[in-house]
Amino acid sequence: MKAFALVALRLLILALCVLPVLRPFVNARGTGRTPREVTLLLPPDVASNASLAARARRETQARLSLDGNSVRIETRGWGRVASHPVEDLEELGSLLANVDGTLVVVPSHGYWGPAASRFAQKVRETAAFREKRVLLLPREALGSEGEATGALDSRASFLGLSEIFLPKASFLGEESVASLEVVGRLSPGESAPVEVILRAGASLLTARTETLTADDTGLVHRTLQVPVNFVRTGTQALTATLSSPLASAPLSTATTVVTVHHGKTTLLHIGVGPDWSLRALRQKLKFWPNLDLLSYYILREASDDMSVPSSQLSLIEFPSDKLFGSELPNFHGVVAQNFFFDAYLNPVDTANLARYVQDGGRMLLQYGPLTFQARDAQIQALFPCENVPEFDAQNTYAWQEGDARVTTDVDLASSLRGLSSRATGTGCVPKKQALVLARTVEGQHPVVLAMPLGKGLVLAVLAGDWHLGGLSREADTPFERTQRLARVHATDTFFQWVVEFLQRRQDGGLRAPDLQSPRLYEDDRIVLLKARGPLRLDEAFALSFDGRVRGEAKPFLLPWLELAALRMPESVGVGSEGSPVRAFGEAPSRFVNISLRIASREDPVTRSFEWPLFPGTARSQELLANPLLFRGFETLAADKGERTKETSAKRTASRPVPLLEAYPWLLAAALGLLFLERLLVHAAGWRVLNGGLQSP
Repeated sequence: MKAFALVALRLLILALCVLPVLRPFVNARGTGRTPREVTLLLPPDVASNASLAARARRETQARLSLDGNSVRIETRGWGRVASHPVEDLEELGSLLANVDGTLVVVPSHGYWGPAASRFAQKVRETAAFREKRVLLLPREALGSEGEATGALDSRASFLGLSEIFLPKASFLGEESVASLEVVGRLSPGESAPVEVILRAGASLLTARTETLTADDTGLVHRTLQVPVNFVRTGTQALTATLSSPLASAPLSTATTVVTVHHGKTTLLHIGVGPDWSLRALRQKLKFWPNLDLLSYYILREASDDMSVPSSQLSLIEFPSDKLFGSELPNFHGVVAQNFFFDAYLNPVDTANLARYVQDGGRMLLQYGPLTFQARDAQIQALFPCENVPEFDAQNTYAWQEGDARVTTDVDLASSLRGLSSRATGTGCVPKKQALVLARTVEGQHPVVLAMPLGKGLVLAVLAGDWHLGGLSREADTPFERTQRLARVHATDTFFQWVVEFLQRRQDGGLRAPDLQSPRLYEDDRIVLLKARGPLRLDEAFALSFDGRVRGEAKPFLLPWLELAALRMPESVGVGSEGSPVRAFGEAPSRFVNISLRIASREDPVTRSFEWPLFPGTARSQELLANPLLFRGFETLAADKGERTKETSAKRTASRPVPLLEAYPWLLAAALGLLFLERLLVHAAGWRVLNGGLQSP
């Protein structure tokens, strides 16, 4: 009998060890018990009011203590009354992501725009939300005082614009689509007509009527897709307005920055040659999509007899008076490749070219022996070097990233490290306002420079053969051919960036970022930023309103929301002293001309546009609670019976969990039985031999 007991014991131990392998997960139910420890998160308007904070604590205690257990509540505030709403959401998001246990959140008003949309998206990714540890205590639980604290009736019907979004680039003559996120509250199933109006500055772009319908809970959440055709190029502010009795300013208005490009880009390519470098660059530009190229070769060398007129040496006379006169503004970019400006342009032409760049034109200086030979002061102002670089056609130079990164694109960064050149300009001393985008590995010579000049930009590539991709050199071995393919890929990637620069679609890191806040207020000091390239946190930006600089500040990151913002030393739009503040619900007090520039640039590149400016602050004017902010949160119901039926079922719902997590005693039982079996064998000396039990 004892032999059978020992064998059964060993089989049981084996079964306990194998069971987690055969069935690793089981459907386990929650205990349905009320949590013993709860963190109560209060918004700034409640945390600063002692009576409201005490009422919130009592309500939480009463609504959670349903099974007779006491609840220990720790009260913590999120946000401050004097802070900007985006800072509140950043703090609340960090608490929800990092605080353990059950969390009870009291909502508040004034949280709209990109920060609110990002919060609503990221909070659903937190473990607390997925594990249903986040509960919502409605404002109604705080009584009439809690509902009326700085906010309108949260149950009133309304419509508002939370955010407006367009693609990073739009094109003139091509239809773009503006996405408008409309949020509101109506009666369940109710429909309301609304007119959507889009303006760019003072220009009316489009208007259309939409019908919005609430769901079964009365929530209105719809993204309207509104086609729009822009009437001019450049950076401009696009303002959307909801026209409806249910939509009141400022929430009826949202503004964003959009850059409109020409659908087809026209480039002027001039050079002295021809040579293989000139022909190769022309071929690349000629076959680039959406690009019209006008290319002129100057066949005469600088050492030729200049007394002979050009009409006797070429089939087509170089039309400098026309190209650099009336036709110059029609080009979106100018490529000057190994061009001797003094020999082929008169003073009027050089003045026109300098003015073209100052007014917003793009210019590419493709280096050659003649590039920096000009002595005209207006042409020298276009050069990013203080001196004349030396032309080195004997040594090969490998490239690497320079002092200023212009994009977060990993491919571009790696392409710079994959480039090399043999016809290279060395010894360049960059001007103060020039940015060094690439240097040579040997000697650290600047090889790619970008220089803002007025509203335009000059890009200089101090290498004459970079675009050949190493094809001018022989590749006999498989390794050399592999290296050639890598150089060709690097060349194509960098060439694409250069073309986008000329098309005015790529200037990340060279210009200041754009504003991202859908609404601006006179007394706010924080604005959200969006950049088309990397945002350097160590670089200060200057924000100007109607020509008045509001000070300089460096951007800072909101790490949980993954947003960038700028905190100005004074309010962004303070008007003249004693200016009246309009009441909530009226039109914006005024339109202001805004420009954001890099503060360290002596010759700043500015992009200015008209933006509606509202009085007060976002916290004092956006007096409606965003119903999407805490959508999906479990609500603490007032009725205990309702609470028991609705939420206890959720807490006891089945969910798959690891077997050893659901039943940790299985492992303890296996170890205990193993200890018992060893004790019987070694201490008592039991043996199982030939089916029998022996003991000494």
